[in-house]
Amino acid sequence: MSQAELARHMSTHGWPYYAQTVHRIESGQRKVSIGEANSLAYVLKTSIAQLTWPGPGARAAGQLRRETRRVREAFDQIVEWTTAFLTAKGDLSGVLTRFDKGLYDLSQVDDYAKREILELGKRAAGEVSREPEAAVILGRDIYQEARDRGLDQQMADLEQAARGGKRILPKETPGSPRTPLIIDPILSKYQERQAAPEVPVDPQQ
Repeated sequence: MSQAELARHMSTHGWPYYAQTVHRIESGQRKVSIGEANSLAYVLKTSIAQLTWPGPGARAAGQLRRETRRVREAFDQIVEWTTAFLTAKGDLSGVLTRFDKGLYDLSQVDDYAKREILELGKRAAGEVSREPEAAVILGRDIYQEARDRGLDQQMADLEQAARGGKRILPKETPGSPRTPLIIDPILSKYQERQAAPEVPVDPQQ
């Protein structure tokens, strides 16, 4: 949350804050009252005790809260969209049932329009056959592909660095425990090459 955003939230709680106010508090130039501290803790979704922790502890707690909230919100979105998907699927299934029972009068529709409607029905039947679990499997595949692509790029960067004598440290791939196992041999090889003394070449060879 930026200083301006925090100031805006504090203002809605009755404290006339500005971005400069937040900056002065963070830099220790301005003290806060108990009431302000309560509002700050509420806005930041933390406790007054954690607001007084030293920098590293506060950062660790903040990151844990933030990433935990992201996971929970993402999970809630999966639940919400699964419910929306099943609801839409049920509605579409009802339309197809009415269509199959001939409840739609197509006697006045020309042949071209009938073919289009039949094609739409086939497409709809294909969508009805989908299950929400397939979306989770697809999401996992996309996530794994992105991780693999990022890992391939890391290896290419390191190999290019080793060939050209330019030091490029590997970029982190979030959530990939495999990365150090594959990257380390390349980086070690590069570091050994950098540390090795140059061997003079005999011009007669």
